[in-house]
Order: sequence, then structure tokens, then C-alpha cells
Amino acid sequence: MRALLLLTLVSCGEIYSDPRTAELWTARPRALQAIYSKNENVTGIVFYTYQTLPFPLGAIEVEVDDEFLPLSQFAVPVAGEQNVVRNGAILPGKHEKPRLRFRLHSPDRTYDLDVQTAFSSATLDFVAEFTPNDAAVSIAIRDPFIDFELGRLLRDFTLSVRDETCATSLVDATTTEVVSALPAPTPLSVEGRYCARVSTARTLLDVPIVTRPIFVHTASTYVPPPIVAPAVVVPVFDLEIPDEARCHTLVMLLQGVIAASAQELGASITTPIELSAGVDGSPDCRHRDDVVLDPNAYRARVQGLIDVDTPPRVLMVIVSNVEASIGPPLQESLYQASTFTEGYETVLDVALLGTESAAASFPFLQTKPWTFALDPQLKETLRSVLSAVLPYRRYEHPADMLIPFFSMPPAADWFGFKVCSSTLALEPTVTFNPYASPDPAAGYRFMLTTEFQPNFAFLPVTQVADLEICTAYCAQPQAAAWRMSTACESEAR
Repeated sequence: MRALLLLTLVSCGEIYSDPRTAELWTARPRALQAIYSKNENVTGIVFYTYQTLPFPLGAIEVEVDDEFLPLSQFAVPVAGEQNVVRNGAILPGKHEKPRLRFRLHSPDRTYDLDVQTAFSSATLDFVAEFTPNDAAVSIAIRDPFIDFELGRLLRDFTLSVRDETCATSLVDATTTEVVSALPAPTPLSVEGRYCARVSTARTLLDVPIVTRPIFVHTASTYVPPPIVAPAVVVPVFDLEIPDEARCHTLVMLLQGVIAASAQELGASITTPIELSAGVDGSPDCRHRDDVVLDPNAYRARVQGLIDVDTPPRVLMVIVSNVEASIGPPLQESLYQASTFTEGYETVLDVALLGTESAAASFPFLQTKPWTFALDPQLKETLRSVLSAVLPYRRYEHPADMLIPFFSMPPAADWFGFKVCSSTLALEPTVTFNPYASPDPAAGYRFMLTTEFQPNFAFLPVTQVADLEICTAYCAQPQAAAWRMSTACESEAR
């Protein structure tokens, strides 16, 4: 609580007979306040004057031990009030009824200032707490003198962290702030009780502090390697191009693009199937509505590229410039091809570089629009059909595989840790030991199995485990509570 001693200044009658009455009226102090501290043997005095003269007419004196001494002052302009100046001083001792007088410089005269008093209490206080995450002692100072701007006289606070008896200093600092933090000195690496001290030119205060466990967070990240499925690309052409030479040139060009893209994406490629083939099987680029996919031709091409142990994914790429829907006979033959099995399984996906009518008539895995035969972007469009689907990938992570929590050996000062969260469900294989560093081999297991997905649908998987580690003071009671709880310290706060 703050003690205010209100001093009402009444000058003796003699002051009004002085020839400089107006000037003295301006110079005299007003609104005196005395502030007392219950745990400091000091008295603070604050008063106001008008600063209208180029030099002071006199000074205030205070009686100390039956002797009048000049009152040391400081001046602070008061915002919003022109020429008003706040003055103040801190006196040693507690003056319940301080006697003040105004001494005129010339002529040398004194004028007593009548004082009326009122009392309450005030104090200098502070709170010190060990902040484990910053490994520091945070000290919050409460000084009522600062509120009255008396703190400006003695604004330097000396902070120190000391041994439990407060006799020996471990670390010191000087601050003008009412909230400050001291780095925890090396001795505080040993848990226990310590002392924090705040001192000024007026007094010093001590309070006990207790160390607390320090926790840090780190992320354990694991990215399972994807498995790439073997793939076979089957080119299928159904073109309508009257000019035989242009037909042959275009088919060779598109076939080369498909072959190069398949090789670049790690897939095998079969010889093309010509839906619009002539009698000799060569392309004649003449579309027929009753065209079908010859299942024997499809099987003959695929069988030679199948590894029985790892059946491939088959991507059929149909290239067609026919502005017509896929007819029922061709649709039926495509469905039959997709169910082709002979002692092993293959999965067939069908993609299309074709017209809008063809794209809307069958559930193609991927479609790109046909433009025109001489379009310089046609090759790039065909490449994009393959790269959207290939490669096929999936994740398969065995449940018995142990993933270490630490990619590097844990720091020597680390102690126990626990898993706060993870992106995938996991089974940790660790126990908390407050007196030993974590086992570098500690880790976790988890299961992950997915189906092969085309490139456009494949989503990367990353397992991230958030670890909370006790790095110091791990035998404190708070660490024992942390060990027994399933929650991390960061979640409990």
C-alpha cells in the first residue's frame, strides 16, 4: 500500500509584505506529498512549482536532526500544464511530521511552511521466480516511488542470484527496469534452493527461489521410402488421316514420344496396337465404328513383359482424333482386357489423348484433349498424359521395423523424454529415467500399408513425433509428476 502524507503549505503573513509578492507566490511549492515505505527507512517528498522565472528565488529546506538542510531536488515537466514542474526528494529516515521552510535568496529570509499529515503504508517489494525454459531468474520489482517519479533519483537496481543463505553472490546485474531476468549461473545446474536479492541505494531485499525442471521440444521426423510398381505402357492408335504418308509420319512421331516418356518414367513399353490397321496390320488411319481391341494382340504384348513375382501395372494410352464416342464393341473389349489374368494379376488403367466426345464415353483414368496433327504442342500434351499416371507408387512400412527417435546421439545433459504428439499412430519403446540420458537406440514402431496410386493421386507421408525432453533438474517433484502423467509439460500448462 502506498502512504501519502499530504502537506498543506501555509506561508507566514510576512511573505505577503515582501515587495516581490507576486514572484514569491509563483515560486512557492504547492501540493506536497510524503510517501513512506514500511520496509525502508526513507521518506519521499513530492511537490509542484511554477517555473516562470529565469532563476529560482529560493530553495526548500527540511529539518533533519534539529538542523535545516537544503532539500535536494529534481524537476520533471508535467504534461499538459504549462510551466508546471514536479519536484521531489528522498530523505533518510521516516519523518512523520517533517518541518519544511522556504529560504529566500535575496534578501536572506525564511518562511515556515505549515504541514498537515495523513498516514498509510507503502513498500518496495519484488517477486523472483526461476523460469526453466529460459534458464533464468525473472525478477519483478514493485517500487511505489517510481509511480511518483521519485524512482528517477535512485533508478538503478542491483539484482543478484545467491546461495541459499544469501551470503554468496552467484551472478549479478544492474537494471533500470521493473521486470528483468538474470541468466541462471552455472551453480544453478544443480537443483535446489537459492536466494534472489534486489538492492538499491535505499535498501536491499532477499527472497528464496527454487529451481524447476527444464523441458525442451524437438521433432523426430521419418519419411518412409515409397515403393514403385513395375509398369507396362501399351500404345493404341485409332486415327482418321486420309493422307497415308502423313498417317505413317504421325504414328511414328507419337510412338516415339510414348516410348521416350515411358523409359524416362521407368516403365516398359510394348509395340503399338493399331485399331485402324489395314489388312497387313500396318496403320491405314481409317476409323471404323465397329473397331474392337483384339484381346489376343493385347495379351501377346503384355505377357512377355510380366514378372510373375511382381505383376505390373498396365497403362494403355489410346491416341484418337475421331470426333465420336467410344462404341459399345470397343468399350466391351477394353473391359475384357482389364480383367486379363493367367495365374497372376495385372491392373489395367486406360488413358486417352482424344476428342471430347471420346473422353465422355468411357471412364478413362486420365484424359488430355486432341488438337490437330500439326500442333507443335501435341507431343508435350502426350507426355503429360503419361507423367500424370507414372510412376505408380505406394508405401509399405513393416510393423516390426524400429524407427529411432534420434538421428544423432542425444545430448549428454538430456534425461527423460516422452512423445507429445505424432502424425501417425505409433508405439514407443521407451521408459522415463530421470537419472540417465536417453538410449540412442530408443525409438518407435508403426504400421503403414497403402495401395499403388498413380502419380497424380500419390500423397507423400511424413511421420513427425514431437518429443518433450527433460534436460535439467529432472529429480524435482515436478519432474516426478511429469513422469507419471501422460500429458507433456507444455500441455499441462
